Amino acid sequence: MVTTVTFSDFVDAFEDMNREDNFSYEGKQALFDYLREYEEATGEAIELDIIAICCEYTEYSSVGEFIDDGYYGVPDPEDFTTSADFLSELHDWLNDRTQVVACEDDCILVASF
Repeated sequence: MVTTVTFSDFVDAFEDMNREDNFSYEGKQALFDYLREYEEATGEAIELDIIAICCEYTEYSSVGEFIDDGYYGVPDPEDFTTSADFLSELHDWLNDRTQVVACEDDCILVASF
């Protein structure tokens, strides 16, 4: 059996598991949209497992916070003349290594690696 999950249900599930602070509101919206699009593209239903989502995805509130997390080989912002060039290179670097989920503002949402 499959139950259709709304965004409100998705947010409530995080609260029910005491994980409401794992992602910002924008991060939850981005994850919900990403997972729903994945289901539509593949035709596969995804089990709503909040603990697995919290283990699999990490949200960073800024590029600096991501860089400070210490991933090896991250492009150095000092090597670029513009922040746009750096952000483009960082985006390519991330996409080569993991899933990147589109997120509003300066949020970076990635599958943990």
